[in-house]
Amino acid sequence: MNKDKHYWFNGISIESSPPAIVLDYSDPDQGGTILLFKYKIPFNLQENTLIELEYHYRHENTKSHKKMEIFETPKQIYSDTIEWIEKQLLNANTSKNLELYDNIKKIKDKLMKIVESI
Repeated sequence: MNKDKHYWFNGISIESSPPAIVLDYSDPDQGGTILLFKYKIPFNLQENTLIELEYHYRHENTKSHKKMEIFETPKQIYSDTIEWIEKQLLNANTSKNLELYDNIKKIKDKLMKIVESI
């Protein structure tokens, strides 16, 4: 689980309760099976925040859960999140939605501060 990079990046979404950025990845495994990974980065991110990870084989309904320290999470998770946030900032700025822009910027600033410390 403590890999540097996942094989496939499947996308990002927002979860509303509790508010979090959700990143989906998958990796090939032995025998042609696929492992699915879902990382949840809460909006109220702090240095001591635990990142939630849900993982399972594609063909199984049983999901495993793990809480990870920020430094245990693959760096790819943060770079993909920052890239996505920067696109959202551009969209919010283009649409002149200053409140949305400010909220997204706060999340990016927190994330950048934490990433710089790991």
